[in-house]
Amino acid sequence: MVHLVLLVHQVHLVLLVHLVRLVHQVHLGHLAHMVHLVLLAHQVHLGHLVQMVRWVLLVHQVHLGHLVHLVRPVRVVRLVLLVHQVH
Repeated sequence: MVHLVLLVHQVHLVLLVHLVRLVHQVHLGHLAHMVHLVLLAHQVHLGHLVQMVRWVLLVHQVHLGHLVHLVRPVRVVRLVLLVHQVH
């Protein structure tokens, strides 16, 4: 009797372990897929951010170019320092 019960328990445990592993693999598969999707989304966002930063820098260069033409270089330096202090 005892041997039979132990045998049945072992079989159940083995089956359970296999089932749990299988379920975990499926979940890990989904997780991996989700992580890929998240990374992909982040790349797109980072791409947009990089593009925005480029635009901002471009606009700043244009503004600084105008400032240099409009104001004497010494005043520009003072203005830049003032802006940096404010920031």
